Amino acid sequence: MFVASGDDGMLRVFRADTLELLDSIKLDLGPNRVVYDPHTKLLYVGYGGKDAAKDYGEVGIIEAKTEKHIGDIKVDGHPGELLLDQSGKTLFVFVSATNKVQVVDTNKREVVSTWPVSSQRNGDGAFDERTHRLFGGTRTPPRMLVVDSQTGTEIANLATVEGMDGVYFDAAHKRVYVSGAAIRAPGMLSRISKTTLATAKLSGKSRQDLEPVLPSGRRNSTVTTWPRPLTTRNRPRFSCSNQSSETLLALLKFLGRKKQ
Repeated sequence: MFVASGDDGMLRVFRADTLELLDSIKLDLGPNRVVYDPHTKLLYVGYGGKDAAKDYGEVGIIEAKTEKHIGDIKVDGHPGELLLDQSGKTLFVFVSATNKVQVVDTNKREVVSTWPVSSQRNGDGAFDERTHRLFGGTRTPPRMLVVDSQTGTEIANLATVEGMDGVYFDAAHKRVYVSGAAIRAPGMLSRISKTTLATAKLSGKSRQDLEPVLPSGRRNSTVTTWPRPLTTRNRPRFSCSNQSSETLLALLKFLGRKKQ
């Protein structure tokens, strides 16, 4: 299991069953988004930009088998989101600082297309590859954008919650969930489908205290939350071949104890 930490620029490698720390890979400051390609056994990690006092961002390439940093792909700013297609050949990079989506050819290890977005500070996103749809949340104003993943054409622009901090796609029910909250306001979760836009309040004092758990898939499922033991800035990002919820929860608790 690979865990990125933005504050110290480290990518830590844990054994998923015991949470034993196996290795620590030093990157530049700001590691945040992590995505894994099971075909090539490569890991992509976003960092750099303002966090590293640079006017550009980078996507680091990590060889999972050897746990070595083998290269970087330069992008316009700190990656707010990384979305990889199933073939592993195309990586979508959301760049919040420049309000763009950049398309990376992973074979060439370079940006091949750049698409502007209509709102500012695009961050978290999700991908429905079957319908060629990218879902991206923006913070200024709070919107949920739908973009054609083949052309970059914007298809829809919907209102959503303030302080967007997570976008999740439910393929079974064709729904997109957008989590977020205004500072010092109750946490919110927007549920967006083809025909509806609903918002549900979550328990909690502020978005720093909340980490949403997706519903089980039943139409009337209850949305639950758990407190975050880490600061928002140092929140870990995960990537592994078997992301069981039990393992992730255990790791969160482990990291929370270590921080204390």
